[in-house]
Amino acid sequence: MKHSGLEKDRVVYLDVLRVAAIFSVVTLHVAAVDFRAYPIQSMEWQISNFYHAVTRCAVSPILFMLSGALFLDPGRNVTIRRLWSKNILRIVTAFVFWSALYALITHRGAWDAKSFWIVFLRGHYHMWFLYAIVVLYILTPFIRPLVTDRLLLRYFLALTFTCAILLPTLQSLPALRLLNELISPATTRLKLNAALFSQYAFYFVLGHCLSDEDNELRQFLERHILIVYALGLFGAFVTIAGTWWLTFDAGKRVEVLLSRTSVFIAIQAVAFFLFVKRLYTGNVVSARARGVITALSALSFGTYLAHECFIILFLRTLKYNVFLSRELPLSEVPLLALLVFGCSLAVSWIIHRVPVLRDYIV
Repeated sequence: MKHSGLEKDRVVYLDVLRVAAIFSVVTLHVAAVDFRAYPIQSMEWQISNFYHAVTRCAVSPILFMLSGALFLDPGRNVTIRRLWSKNILRIVTAFVFWSALYALITHRGAWDAKSFWIVFLRGHYHMWFLYAIVVLYILTPFIRPLVTDRLLLRYFLALTFTCAILLPTLQSLPALRLLNELISPATTRLKLNAALFSQYAFYFVLGHCLSDEDNELRQFLERHILIVYALGLFGAFVTIAGTWWLTFDAGKRVEVLLSRTSVFIAIQAVAFFLFVKRLYTGNVVSARARGVITALSALSFGTYLAHECFIILFLRTLKYNVFLSRELPLSEVPLLALLVFGCSLAVSWIIHRVPVLRDYIV
């Protein structure tokens, strides 16, 4: 599948996945307000746990997979100069603007230049993604040749899956505590979570594999697609029920199954990616629908960057019960997410009307 640029020859299912992933981020962060604020015995926490589990797979795994599908496509002209002058530069300038803004609006009390600098460099909590994606962009010239070699590609996927997904999952499970005690000294020394072997790189390369029509892994999964879907649903169930059980067993929140390194999150991400790909590949999408999807996708980065402003405003400053009831029933998390998403989308649209800002901060 050819991608001559981000704005040319757009692929509908990739745009749909991008919009879905950003809305999932917003939903997750709306639900997170209650995940840490309420007792684990409360209905609010249970509902928040549900939304945490079903949105995690569409957050960072899908976002990294989308980048891999585009930047590792052999048919796309990706040069080191373009990476640094356009993609990395845009991430850096966006970080500078939004991190400074969040540092100003979230700080409480007196501070000096040093404390501001520290808060600024760390960025608001959702801006960790910008650091991670910049690292992958820097490594892209090394990774692109790898995906054209079938044997190396298999080796890389097996290695990163084992080091960044399988081992962390096994080490996190209480039932395998002895295994963790036995192998953690070695894995810590080996630094197996280094950038090249991180879950970020795994999902980055996996996105290419699942989008490449000639890739043998994608073809294998497509032949067993019903099993993939079943495993995805099973992964969601284990994430929801497992987080509930581990939390109540420990008497405090246990979030290991909600991690990007969880096997169950990974299989959900694969199932969701292929579901959307199959849904929008080969099916006719009207020009109007395509235009809406493309527009939403183009505004997604700005929506991601801006959405925390409205979570701070609505859910932390004004409190969400100004708008909806305090009990936060199951339907109210997506309603609040739609409110935050819509406001953030509007901000992104406004910034996109200004050419200089559009090119550098969204």
